[in-house]
Amino acid sequence: MRWLLLLLLIAPAWAEPDFAVEAKRAEQLLGDYVRIATVNPPADTRASADFVQKLLESEGITVERFESVPNKVNLVARLPGQSRQGSVVLLHHMDV
Repeated sequence: MRWLLLLLLIAPAWAEPDFAVEAKRAEQLLGDYVRIATVNPPADTRASADFVQKLLESEGITVERFESVPNKVNLVARLPGQSRQGSVVLLHHMDV
């Protein structure tokens, strides 16, 4: 019984993220992302879209890819919500 109690007490520690590690990971990802050349012209966003798509899919997020004109890629990713009050859209430009 003591083992069960001990397990229940320390289990939340396993679930708690290491915020310092996550901050470093976020910093690395952002650095990698902004180093991708997307200067306009020609504003070729394929490499940046590939980067974001791979990242989202690695987290289990479904991504749709659209190429309205050659080399100009847009991504749409959806996370299911828990509220019926509406959706939130996060939008950014991949070219600079």
